[in-house]
Amino acid sequence: MLYRLYRESLSLLTDLYQLTMAYGHWKTGSHTKEAVYHLSFRKNPFNGGYAVACGLSTMVDFINNFRFDESDREYLSTLKGHDDEPLFEEKFLQYLSNLRLDIDIQAVPDGTIVFAHEPLVRVSGPIIQCQILETALLTIFNFQTLIATKASRIRESAGDKSILEFGLRRAQGIDGGLTASLAAYVGGCDATSNVLAGKLFGIPVSGTHAHSWIMSFEDELEAFMAYAQAMPNNCVFLVDTYDTIDGVAHAIEVAKWLKKNGHQFLGIRLDSGDLAYLSIEARRMLDQAGFEDAAIVASNDLDEHIINSLNAQNAKVSVWGVGTKLVTSYDQPALGGVYKLSAVKDGGRSWNYKVKLSEQAIKISNPGIQQVRRFRDEDGYIADMIFNIEDNLHGESVIVDPLDMTRRKRISAGCKFNDLLVPVFANGRQVYNVPGLSQTKAFVAAQLEIFHPTYKRILNPHQYPVGLEIGLHEMKTDLILKERENLQGRKDLHSKQGRSHSLERKKEPSGFIKQDVTIKAGPSTKKQNPAALPSSLEKSALVIVDAQKGFGSSGELPVARAEEIVPILNELMDIFPLVVATQDWHPADHVSFAINHADKKIGDTLRVGNYDQPLFPMHCIENTKGSQFLDNLNVEKIHRIFKKGMDPDVDCFSGFLDCEGAKATELESYLKDNGVEHIFVAGLATNYCVKQTALDGVKLGFDVTLIEDACRGIDRVGFRIKTAIQDMKNGGVAFAASKDLNYSTVNRGAKKKASK
Repeated sequence: MLYRLYRESLSLLTDLYQLTMAYGHWKTGSHTKEAVYHLSFRKNPFNGGYAVACGLSTMVDFINNFRFDESDREYLSTLKGHDDEPLFEEKFLQYLSNLRLDIDIQAVPDGTIVFAHEPLVRVSGPIIQCQILETALLTIFNFQTLIATKASRIRESAGDKSILEFGLRRAQGIDGGLTASLAAYVGGCDATSNVLAGKLFGIPVSGTHAHSWIMSFEDELEAFMAYAQAMPNNCVFLVDTYDTIDGVAHAIEVAKWLKKNGHQFLGIRLDSGDLAYLSIEARRMLDQAGFEDAAIVASNDLDEHIINSLNAQNAKVSVWGVGTKLVTSYDQPALGGVYKLSAVKDGGRSWNYKVKLSEQAIKISNPGIQQVRRFRDEDGYIADMIFNIEDNLHGESVIVDPLDMTRRKRISAGCKFNDLLVPVFANGRQVYNVPGLSQTKAFVAAQLEIFHPTYKRILNPHQYPVGLEIGLHEMKTDLILKERENLQGRKDLHSKQGRSHSLERKKEPSGFIKQDVTIKAGPSTKKQNPAALPSSLEKSALVIVDAQKGFGSSGELPVARAEEIVPILNELMDIFPLVVATQDWHPADHVSFAINHADKKIGDTLRVGNYDQPLFPMHCIENTKGSQFLDNLNVEKIHRIFKKGMDPDVDCFSGFLDCEGAKATELESYLKDNGVEHIFVAGLATNYCVKQTALDGVKLGFDVTLIEDACRGIDRVGFRIKTAIQDMKNGGVAFAASKDLNYSTVNRGAKKKASK
């Protein structure tokens, strides 16, 4: 439809910087890189509970006709840089002239109910092509989605009453009026006054006369009669030109004439005044006159809120005429959609995932090649999951709110689902059949029936659960920390170059400041190169670190696949004569919780005593579910449990010592009192508490072996766990797998279990 309305090429429907970036890619040779972009929005519009995606049919038309023609090339050749030289060289303009899109596009069908942070469109292919499309796709989807959503909200308020879109004269120009009519019909309107929209899109059109018709006659009754004689098959009389009640009476007189002459009187229209009172009075008058089927159409700057109010007042309106506040999206003029790069690669290399940082969490982009999976049960839709299609998902799912990592939802493995993004273009060729507008409109209504009413209400709707699949959440977190670490590294480098002294603090790849904890102990008796496995386990102990629900895959501070270590630990406990465990046991006002610091957020650091404290979400709070051990862990085989992190003012990663370097638990003395010389460490998480426990064990004189497959870490970019392992190796920790421990099962009858 775009190219029936606009005869010119639309390829320059873009911002200049899209073309300057394209030129930069072409000039540097990076234009052949593969890239993935996603189009999404950050907040549900109108403070509502959902949005209606719209714009796909227009996008298909745009992509199918995308070409830089000779007029485009001629215009671009006239642009100058600040040196008054051509902005683009001729060879680049020739490149654009020959450009044919060979991208892949996946998108949600028009009319799909969508939510903030979910991708509406995924574009992948040569980075120069993906980049050039950004502005056009945003202007197409932002406005249409906004208007379709507004219309849907009006439909929710109107119930089964008809809605007419009357907004062309107040719309934002010709294209704004046409696009608004299209999107409003998709969202739930039944007809439009816009005749060109009717022609182009096949939308039903509706309308009769204006106040000027009445005013052009000597009196109102004469005007109604003249119109009835001219158009007896289209009589809805506008009754409020002079006096509304008199106008209704005049309409009834003409209605009787129509009926006598075999024509149907359709109704009246109210366009001003107290619509609740006037509609009730008009309904009484029409019914008394025998015109019970006559409609009462109401207009006058209506929106979903006014319609709700009029319904609450028992207004007798049967058709709503909505104009200005619909087509201009009066209370929210822009959707705020964004188009963000999420992955790049060169040639046959693997994808390099990307994230855009911001001081505002809502503006941090999501990495990966994203798809949206919508789950439902017998009662309706229950949650949406944004996931990376490169990940191998199986079994139950856990989703994490993109803006609040403490809000998460577990979805059972057998839950029914469908993936929302469907193929639209493959290698630049259309592979999707665009449905008709009536079918799309019905699709909107059918979906909304499946959502619980609390998500659809106009005021204070419930928040429908939408989250990142926990693996994608962890990948995003690690990328953020890595990028912030890289940023800090660059700042440190510049600082060193500009000053004579060096910084005293180092940073770990996680983005947290490295803690050089001084242990107040005697000279170390550790071996420089300890054997990973002793000849027997007689003087050994298994140390299980923080195998708690708070660190489970759906915990407050989740570790991916944490539950997989439980059967391994249960088998290991059978071969050790002594088994101990540590347990995070935090008070609610613990120093490590970001929520306890008004000016801080999760991931920040805080100077505490002689160390820098990383800030986390609340987790493993004493006597809560999160502080309990993982399900199915055989705690009866644990001889002693050592709680740590109980001091609200000092954190404790290690099972031995707190972050100030003081004795935090009795673990060291307990092990040595039991003749232990060699400890085997397992648990959660490899690059935090497991690492610190193992390193402190070495410094305290124990031989230490880490059982790698009995640990899980927080890592999605192949960076932090590798670094932690190297740190442990450098610190004298040996490594083994559970299968390497070929020892006999111990007789526990001789070992008395200590109190917890």
